[in-house]
Amino acid sequence: MKRENKIIKYSIIGLLIIMALLFILGTFFDLSISKKLADVKTGEYYTRNHFVNLLEAFSELPVYLFVIFSVGVCGYNLAQKEKDVIKKVYIFVTAVIIFCVGVIGAYRMVGMLGEIYDFQDECEKVLPIICYCLFALLCIGLEFLILTNISKETIKKLYYFCWAVIVAVALTFIFTRVIKAFWSRLRFRALKCMDDYSQYRAWYKPLFNKKVTEDMGISEDAYKSFPSGHSSFVASLLIISFVYKFIDISEKAKYFCFFIPVVYLIIIAISRIVAGAHYLTDVLAGSGIAILINYLSIKKFKKIYEKKKENGEIYE
Repeated sequence: MKRENKIIKYSIIGLLIIMALLFILGTFFDLSISKKLADVKTGEYYTRNHFVNLLEAFSELPVYLFVIFSVGVCGYNLAQKEKDVIKKVYIFVTAVIIFCVGVIGAYRMVGMLGEIYDFQDECEKVLPIICYCLFALLCIGLEFLILTNISKETIKKLYYFCWAVIVAVALTFIFTRVIKAFWSRLRFRALKCMDDYSQYRAWYKPLFNKKVTEDMGISEDAYKSFPSGHSSFVASLLIISFVYKFIDISEKAKYFCFFIPVVYLIIIAISRIVAGAHYLTDVLAGSGIAILINYLSIKKFKKIYEKKKENGEIYE
């Protein structure tokens, strides 16, 4: 088992080294790489590649589902410690939070697709809103179905891991958005839309809260290239590779928990470059932020978990 854990450890280190080397490469060749890979026509802001557009809209779905599962585990575990009335309150509040996450996630994803294909106004009408609510209710139903088929002891062990997930995803979202607004790097597809590469700036030359002006004729989010929000959000899924620190899983499951999120992240990162939404350094910076926050969150909640185990509150 120690040998297998070392393989995962070295794989993570190898991934970080590759990311660092690619970041150095991107620092010098970001624009050239985007010119080669981006599938965006001159004078247009969005790519006509439908597969890439679907990934842009729905790539964050697994993250929303992961957060919903984590909220359910935390709420369910807290409810088990209380008496009937308080227990029902905890379950109700958990269901409300899951519902809100489901609605927000569905609205954001469909809204993003609407922005790409110019039907954003339709996304806020009654029928789509009903669909968002139905999706959220489906999430609640699936969550409680899953939780009722997991042992209480497993849920108790997953409790601190799930808190680590919630905190990591929330902090990743906040940090990425703050840096985006502050850094104000112009997207490659904005350069293509304006047919003006002279406005390209390397990642280490922030514009400090630059805004799009009407005469530019591009989307309001054009100055939000660095770091990549999609890449950071999807990279949050890599936190699942640490689940073995809280519950016993097979060696095959450990590999699955590491390599599947990595492969998915690579696909999404490449798709963001192809879409012209980000440069290589953008997706690497976003991924790096998420990985760092994942590590710190796991480290913090693992300590809490170990203390609880020492006090006999959690049993192996």
